[in-house]
Amino acid sequence: MSSNVESFVENNVGYIYLDRQKSRNALTFEMLRSIELTVREWSVQPEVRCIVFSGKGKAYCAGDDLIDMGTSKYPVPEDKFVEYLSGYPEACKAFRECPKPIICSVHGYALGAGLELALSCDLLIAEKGCGIGLPFVLRGFSSGTHLLARLTNRMFASRLLFTGDIVPVENLEAFGLVHSLTEADERESKTKNLAEKIAQLPTKTIGLMKKAMDASDSLDERSAWVVQAQSTVTGTLTEDYAEGRRAFAEKRDPVFTGK
Repeated sequence: MSSNVESFVENNVGYIYLDRQKSRNALTFEMLRSIELTVREWSVQPEVRCIVFSGKGKAYCAGDDLIDMGTSKYPVPEDKFVEYLSGYPEACKAFRECPKPIICSVHGYALGAGLELALSCDLLIAEKGCGIGLPFVLRGFSSGTHLLARLTNRMFASRLLFTGDIVPVENLEAFGLVHSLTEADERESKTKNLAEKIAQLPTKTIGLMKKAMDASDSLDERSAWVVQAQSTVTGTLTEDYAEGRRAFAEKRDPVFTGK
């Protein structure tokens, strides 16, 4: 595990913090592997019912470390295709495939691979005015072509990709991608409160909904309805479904266990 990634579990919430503050949390291959492995490990741990991903210091993440990554201290795979496919995309895939809800909490700025990781999460909380961007083009680097275009539209993605511009995170709000914008002194508490609230909900049901939404992305409408029905049937077999029905009948708040 990377010494530049801190992880711990508290109140059924798993927290992952980038902690390479002198480099504005610029990502190394080792850090990316640590993020990926932690998320995949927590995916099968029942005590973890929600995950928060964020960064320490003055900014959430400056993107890949284009200075140190690939040096003897921070090695990468020799095969370039393997490097670029198994770098931050694998961490993004781990976020998308995780059956637990994941909240990204952003401050300062989210650039390059850092923005891609944020867009791979389920919910985004951000400080007002923090900057986002995919400045790969400024280094003559072709990347960032998948997530932003898919979640917003091609023209907005082209603006960031072709110019390297850094724009306020408020731009993402127009596409419904920001759960809440906060003042600087409120972001961490609002993130924690949301995570602990979601951690008390039926975790398996949320995982089923994540899986069904991902599967539906590439399906026609009729097939998507079938996927939804299959997900619903599976959900009725959980303990939390039974608890939800009992609580409704007894006119009380449900107490979910994530099972």
